[in-house]
Amino acid sequence: MKIDYYHKPKDSLEVLLEKYNPNKMFLIIEDVLDDSRGYELVLQQLIDIMKLGFEIEEIRHRPVRFKFHKRDRKLLTLRLNNFISNLICWYSFMYMERADVLDASYIIDFSQPNTTQVVVNFLEEKAFPYFEGDFHSQNKLCDEVFYNIRAVANAFCLLMGMSISLYDIWQAELKNPEITEIIFGSIDPNLQPSEIEKELTRRADRLIELFSEIDCDLKPLLVSGKNISKNQFKEMFVKIGLKSDINENTIPYLIDTNLVVGGLSKPSYQYIEALSGRKALILQKRAMGFLKKFFREPIQNYQNDLKSLNQMV
Repeated sequence: MKIDYYHKPKDSLEVLLEKYNPNKMFLIIEDVLDDSRGYELVLQQLIDIMKLGFEIEEIRHRPVRFKFHKRDRKLLTLRLNNFISNLICWYSFMYMERADVLDASYIIDFSQPNTTQVVVNFLEEKAFPYFEGDFHSQNKLCDEVFYNIRAVANAFCLLMGMSISLYDIWQAELKNPEITEIIFGSIDPNLQPSEIEKELTRRADRLIELFSEIDCDLKPLLVSGKNISKNQFKEMFVKIGLKSDINENTIPYLIDTNLVVGGLSKPSYQYIEALSGRKALILQKRAMGFLKKFFREPIQNYQNDLKSLNQMV
């Protein structure tokens, strides 16, 4: 899809609101999903309405009336923000050329917590039973759906000033020098791997606590719950730490830096990261997350394949 999430809308808010006036028109989803260019145009214009009026609750919650099929008698209604998210997920049925199966049971309630899992369940339970393509096509579809959902979120985070800046982190360090000590402090490489991991977890927990107490860009993400992975946070601000190889064996070499300060600044760090990355790459190829149940054999049966591949690469 060629959706412009970040640039200025082409039409004014008044023109777009008049075009999608719920009292004068409604959308027929099977027509919207019939042609990719038409789908992109509708989605783009709805996103443009949100861009231009995101500060106004009446616009964010503006009703969109629609029917899935021309023959349907009942008109359905969703708020604009919820409709956009659903339309991105319904794209999967255009991709599969199965818009004919859509009905009200395919409407996703995006007010639920853990939106990612809601979309995963939708793809697993609603979309993939109709999927006739191979695993690579399934991956492509997942990538497109999740990319567009993330792109909407990223675009509106920028509009609302919810980005994260290094300057803001520097200001947080000035307010509390302990933040600097955690971000820049080294760790004794002579510790046992379990001791290293325990210490890094302690530092990450403490840094999350400190950022949550200071008015900074990271605070909304940290205090809101599970919007950021603790392991990713640890690698970003504390230490990348220890990695495991393709056979789940811990590589006994500490990456004593984080992504903010030094990153993969040494060839040895890059080599270890590449070793640990092969496992994720193979799992993505053979049994990526929620798609693994579509394979005939369980993931445990691939352990010999992984060991053999480890010997070859």
